[in-house]
Amino acid sequence: MINEILLKRRSTVLFDTKSIEDAILESLFEAARWAPSSRNTQPWRFVYSVRGDEFHASMIECLNSANRIWASHAPVLLHTVAQVVSDYKDQENIYAWHDTAMAYSNLVYEATDRGLYVHPMGGFDRDMARSVLHIPERYEPVIFAALGYKSENPSKFSTELIDREARQRVRKPINELLFYGRFGTEAGFKSKQ
Repeated sequence: MINEILLKRRSTVLFDTKSIEDAILESLFEAARWAPSSRNTQPWRFVYSVRGDEFHASMIECLNSANRIWASHAPVLLHTVAQVVSDYKDQENIYAWHDTAMAYSNLVYEATDRGLYVHPMGGFDRDMARSVLHIPERYEPVIFAALGYKSENPSKFSTELIDREARQRVRKPINELLFYGRFGTEAGFKSKQ
């Protein structure tokens, strides 16, 4: 059996507007900070805004219309950025995306452990994000994410969002994801999942 926190993680679309304490937010970014990275370059950066502040509306505008509908309820939006040109010898960091994902994953599991939900979004305008968030050269936009508590009053949401939330989480069987020795060679153990 795997750690329960991995099974608890969900990407809700039914966010409550309840704010998140600064100390809790800080702990999420601290968890991200401790992720491993190639040559310890720590290429991840996070830009965040809190609902109602001067930046939140412009971050919402970067999202595609389908994501705006539900993400606008979340009390925090964050944008993950990867430093793709390393300070080390001014070279391309081919591991930046991987390392940034590891930091984001740390943040997600710290949030889950604290009863929060994080929903990543690839549906956003990259050029607008680069401009609005002042992302410098050497860095690339990766994802947006909505962060907050799950609403305890789903009736205020559309039927479409309620149905989406109710969908069962499905994962591919492990034998489609894991190979022994070389790609395509079945692993030596079987999974019931």
